[in-house]
Amino acid sequence: MKCSIITCLLLVATALVANAQSESEETNYNDLSEVRKNNFQVDVDLSNILDGLAGAGLVLKKKFDPGKFVSVNSIRLLRASLRMNNTVSFQNYFKDTLANTNYPKTNLDMQIGLGLERQYIHKKFVHYYGIDLIAAHYQSDNVYFGYGGGNVAYFVNYVYKYRRNRIGVNPFFGIKYYLTDRFSLGIETGFELSYYRFKDEEYIRSWNVTQDGKIENYSATKVANTRFSGLTTSFNNVRSVTAGYTF
Repeated sequence: MKCSIITCLLLVATALVANAQSESEETNYNDLSEVRKNNFQVDVDLSNILDGLAGAGLVLKKKFDPGKFVSVNSIRLLRASLRMNNTVSFQNYFKDTLANTNYPKTNLDMQIGLGLERQYIHKKFVHYYGIDLIAAHYQSDNVYFGYGGGNVAYFVNYVYKYRRNRIGVNPFFGIKYYLTDRFSLGIETGFELSYYRFKDEEYIRSWNVTQDGKIENYSATKVANTRFSGLTTSFNNVRSVTAGYTF
């Protein structure tokens, strides 16, 4: 599904670019004055929405012109990005009485970035490149339950805690097509080089619950504690499919 959507978007983008380049030079698209005179751009990542996922991404860009000379064909921007796909649960797992059930307790997947971007403008078509400094945190907690009946109920659960933090750089390249002077559609790709730290902990917890609801004989044992770090590289393929607005 994802590949077909991306393929369609690429085909549409190619057609739009070809159409823009074939426009007569007399048209009024040549300077995209609205893009140049406005100071801010906002891009919303649509790729997770198209895939039916709950993740979201947002990039805020601020134009700046260092020095005394302003380029006629390009603009420079500072950018800040936020990407997330989170699930936070408030269930009281300790008192849960369901048997043999898996509960994803908490899943956090967040990334922030700060970077520089250079955009080159030709009629309604824009291509750009730049680099982001990124920091990301991934956390996944899962609880697996087991249950034994009788006069005194016996409970056991297995707790898995996974953590991964990384920091690095992300060079990127993208294209945009302006449907109007303010609204655009775009595709961005990139390459990531980052340093990461990984931690994986596993626990076994057990307890009894008497008929009057009292908890007895609680114990917790750590059965795994894995930690390591290193460098990782990844090609982001289609990093984001964006809808943008400039103001």
